[in-house]
Amino acid sequence: MRENARTTILLGALAVALAACADQPPPAGPTHDFEVSYYQLPGPGNPPAVAAAVGVLNPDNVAAVTTYPERDASLDASVSASRHAGHLPGLTEVSPAWLVGPVAVIAEDGTVELSLPELDADLEAVLEPVSRLLWDNDALACPLTVSDPSVGVTQALFQSVAVPGVVLFNGFGAFAATLSGAPLPDTADTTLAAADLYGLVYATGPVDVSASGPGCEAQGHTVDVSLEAGWNWVRWEVVLDAMDDFSHAHLTSTDPPQELWATLIPFI
Repeated sequence: MRENARTTILLGALAVALAACADQPPPAGPTHDFEVSYYQLPGPGNPPAVAAAVGVLNPDNVAAVTTYPERDASLDASVSASRHAGHLPGLTEVSPAWLVGPVAVIAEDGTVELSLPELDADLEAVLEPVSRLLWDNDALACPLTVSDPSVGVTQALFQSVAVPGVVLFNGFGAFAATLSGAPLPDTADTTLAAADLYGLVYATGPVDVSASGPGCEAQGHTVDVSLEAGWNWVRWEVVLDAMDDFSHAHLTSTDPPQELWATLIPFI
């Protein structure tokens, strides 16, 4: 009974998202920005995914976890100036946790073509000053060096899945995918450390961000990126300790991936 209810909620959310996308005028030029190939990991796990979209955490969900000081006027000016550059459909709320871009059904061969959302009011709401690029970061223990503090960004986090990134829909709901340059046999720390793992970050302008050292590593992340205005592809490098256990994830800039594979980690 519970699974049926979840399925009903999911189908309703998908219908809302697809209807919202249908109301938008078609963008000029290519109909999508990148392609992803979906696959399932061996063994028991979540039901197969049926659709996908680019996703960011719902700003209300983020605000419930961490309270930040009021943003400054320079960030608001940067956001407002950047808003008019977008041309693709924006974000749609599909669950308490997720805002997603245009939703696309996964084809029988596992491929799905996805579009990046424009900077609409919902994406604007989730932007934070670039000094807070790393989600749930202790700025005293791990201060970020930024070239332009007025830039706004979507906060980035990595927990075997990268957010922002690709969201997959299955019978249980919407879940962040693990995005890699090739299919993964499993999600062991050593496997993730050897893989090319990708995510996305939106920035309102060009900015360089760096942070490293024991204080950052203790929180599970370091960063060295150069972002451009708009959506940026980033790579998360899993760093292991002397015992081959997870130490931290290092965030770097990367070119758009030539090949992308997406999967759900069972029960995550």
